[in-house]
Amino acid sequence: MEIIDYLNIYLTQYAGKKFEVALDSGDVFTICFDVENFPHLLGIHYCYPKEHKNIYSGMSGVHLIQSGDITLEKMKTLNFNNFDKKVSKKIDAFDSFTDLFPNKTYLLEAAIFDKNRLVTVVDRELDNVKLIISSKQNPLIKYVFMFGKSNDSTPYIYPISFRKETNRNLDYYDLQTKHKIISVCEAT
Repeated sequence: MEIIDYLNIYLTQYAGKKFEVALDSGDVFTICFDVENFPHLLGIHYCYPKEHKNIYSGMSGVHLIQSGDITLEKMKTLNFNNFDKKVSKKIDAFDSFTDLFPNKTYLLEAAIFDKNRLVTVVDRELDNVKLIISSKQNPLIKYVFMFGKSNDSTPYIYPISFRKETNRNLDYYDLQTKHKIISVCEAT
């Protein structure tokens, strides 16, 4: 598949939608999937110079994918090392996510994230994380969600990262209390 194919899956299945995720703890989270989140979720910005990061993220990145200016081959050529380290792993995690969420959530588990339970700080993205969902089939795949606010002041969370971890040293998730996902439904 090409990057445009992944974008089309995201546009069809997630973009502009909100899903309510209910956990066995009684907590319910509304996850909002915005179109402009897509380039960041796949880590496209890792393959381009930092000074041009904004060009390859958000809606600008979406438009560059749609026009064919961003392709998997171009990303590999520009920055082979980061493509292998970051983007290819995020694509694997995205594939897993689209196979499981929202229809096979029995193959997922969740953790309400508490950074005070960490032994070491893994990365800066964890500062605002609220929920992490993990694949039971492949525990190295994580879906990380941060708090945000919608225009109508209704709190929601949004995806910040799809990750396929490279090692088993995952204390940022392993030290959290795991919860069963009771239900996932599209919010109205």
